[in-house]
Amino acid sequence: GIRDVAVTGVQTCALPIFLALRILHELSVPTHSAFFLMALFLTNPYVIRYYLIAPTMLADLLFVTGLGFAILGLVRGKPSALFTGALIATLGRQSMILALPGIWIWLAFGSAWRPKKLQTRAGMALLLSVLVIATYHLLGAIALRFSSVPSFQSSLFFSVFPWLLGPDFQSRIFGEHLLRCLLPELPLFSAAMVAAWIGRSKVWSADLSGALLIALGIIAQPLLVNPLFMEQNQSRQSAIAMLPLMVAAGAVFRTLQLETHSFLGGGLLAIGTILTSTHHLYTIWGPSNVMAYTAQVLTGCIFLALGIALQARKKSAGTFNGKKAP
Repeated sequence: GIRDVAVTGVQTCALPIFLALRILHELSVPTHSAFFLMALFLTNPYVIRYYLIAPTMLADLLFVTGLGFAILGLVRGKPSALFTGALIATLGRQSMILALPGIWIWLAFGSAWRPKKLQTRAGMALLLSVLVIATYHLLGAIALRFSSVPSFQSSLFFSVFPWLLGPDFQSRIFGEHLLRCLLPELPLFSAAMVAAWIGRSKVWSADLSGALLIALGIIAQPLLVNPLFMEQNQSRQSAIAMLPLMVAAGAVFRTLQLETHSFLGGGLLAIGTILTSTHHLYTIWGPSNVMAYTAQVLTGCIFLALGIALQARKKSAGTFNGKKAP
């Protein structure tokens, strides 16, 4: 059973990991490519380590777990998993509202949903939106019984714009704000871009578009808030988009196979993964300021790009894990 918060953190972190593996399997991502994507996902400083250190941050993990179930439902074409996951994610964070446009695209054009009638897909999109928004407002009404401050304030959400145009704007603070919001996703995103360039033909898909829009919607939440209000929490909040971003990368990598015979390419991938995983708060060694950390992550991304270029080849038509390749 669960005996303390440390065990709770470990057990809760296991759910997103399991869901990530299942989604990559459903996407028919080749084994070595899936292993590489999971390595980038698990070694990211903000994905697992943060919650092992602070296991009481269950709201974020609840959101990621629910989002994982919802994405698994989207990949499989299972409405029950989609609705259940969306409900769980909404109980965790209001960020699920910002993920809705990506889900609409996936329902409209996703490979698992195209056989269904257009009216059916539109109806599910409407019902899902009502479920998410109604659940959020219900939680807000309950929260107001204990606090006079609403859990979601539109003025706070878009507060970066008045700050950009106001007298308190500082370019250095804005630059750090952008870096803190985008750096957690940079290794996966750059790896996917290199893989897309190598694969070229037939890389783009509705599944990729939907997963990418879900990730962008989640990242938009900390990005659009005044950085003076964020208290350097941008990276933690944007990192909850790592799961849908990994799914988008998986949709690209399923057209490629990472070879294992190249010692140089494998070494470059290992070095890149290490460089993008170190952080002064979560590892023994790591840069202690945002600019040094940025330089290290960019260097790691270069190593990752070179390693992928040496290791990757287009996957031949056939099967993977007993399934026909999409």
